Amino acid sequence: MGADRLDDLWTRAKMIVPLPFLSLGPRIEKSGETLIARTSFGQALIYLGLFRRRVEVDPARRVISIQDRYFWLFPRERSVPVAPH
Repeated sequence: MGADRLDDLWTRAKMIVPLPFLSLGPRIEKSGETLIARTSFGQALIYLGLFRRRVEVDPARRVISIQDRYFWLFPRERSVPVAPH
């Protein structure tokens, strides 16, 4: 394979459409001052919806809340207070 052919393949590979909904990393967003991380759609597909996690960091209330759901039916919520430094 010549260098021109490799360059052409690399250019085409960069044009591949990304599919963020299949990402396996957590989905992270910001709502006001609150930072929210949740299980991605790709992970939910792999787990068949059996597990979901949502973590919220609220600097105004100085609380980190963690919400889990197992087997579609068993929710669990924990709050971790954050001390000022």
